[in-house]
Amino acid sequence: MTVLEILKFPDERLRQTSVDVTDFNPDLSELVRNMYDTMYQTSGIGLAAPQVNIHKNIIIVDISKTKNQPLCLINPKIKHQSGEVKMPDRCLSIPGITGTVKRPEKISLTALNETGETIEIEANDVLAAVIDHELEHLKGILFVDHLLN
Repeated sequence: MTVLEILKFPDERLRQTSVDVTDFNPDLSELVRNMYDTMYQTSGIGLAAPQVNIHKNIIIVDISKTKNQPLCLINPKIKHQSGEVKMPDRCLSIPGITGTVKRPEKISLTALNETGETIEIEANDVLAAVIDHELEHLKGILFVDHLLN
């Protein structure tokens, strides 16, 4: 198990935008495993690669109580989003801060998995909100940015 260092706000590296993954190789698989180790060790439900100073379009999510439903989305692209819900939000990169943020109620997207296969995701409610939160990390957006508006 390898737990990666999570960047903490106000570290400017959290504001960098990420680029698409082009190489699906053992290094990518190891990075994804390490991201899961990091997320689970810190009791998170989502983690984006920029949070561990890897500026590639990779997010992982597991909102299950038993932590046995991992979801890895590489180069995710939103096809459609609808609705709006206000939910409590927090972030591993901003410990100790919680705020209410508007998130889409439903999201549909395409992405690649760790082996480069295309996957389609339809997410609602909490899963949609977590995915949206992690997608914003890929653009250098933090949930506290929403609190200031």
